[in-house]
Amino acid sequence: MDFGFAAAKVLDGLTLRVEPGEKVPVGGGAGSGKSILVQLLPRLFDPDAGSVRFDGVDIRDLTDARSQVAMVFEDTHLM
Repeated sequence: MDFGFAAAKVLDGLTLRVEPGEKVPVGGGAGSGKSILVQLLPRLFDPDAGSVRFDGVDIRDLTDARSQVAMVFEDTHLM
C-alpha cells in the first residue's frame, strides 16, 4: 500500500497482516505515518496504490467500515 501528500510519500510499499484478535501497537517518530496508517482503516483516506482489506475484502467494497473500527488518539478530548 502507498500513501502520500503531494510529492512526499508517507507509506511506501507497506504490507501489514493482522490476525483476528491480535493487538498491534503502532509506534515511530514524528512524520513516520502512524496516524495515516490508523486513518486508512475506517477509510478516512484511500491509499494511492494497493488496498486495505478486512478478511480479504477491499475496504472500498464495504458499506459499514467506519462502524467496525474504533480509534483513540492520545490527545482525545471528551466534552
